[in-house]
Amino acid sequence: AKGMFSFLKDTTGVQDSPQLQAHAAKVFEMVRNSAVQLRSTGEVVLGDATLGAIHIQKGVVDPHFVVVKEALL
Repeated sequence: AKGMFSFLKDTTGVQDSPQLQAHAAKVFEMVRNSAVQLRSTGEVVLGDATLGAIHIQKGVVDPHFVVVKEALL
């Protein structure tokens, strides 16, 4: 997975990466916002329509989402 994150390609200690921590904070914020939207309106509307294109460009495939889902749950 390190190859998917430009800020991790040449690092060894990913757990201490400030960039990875910032990315994780954004992911958790989006998950929280999605849960709030789902509870209040019954649907989720993404605020950033470019996320799908970025994930495709980075080579993210369905099995990656399964791993992330399990980690978040």
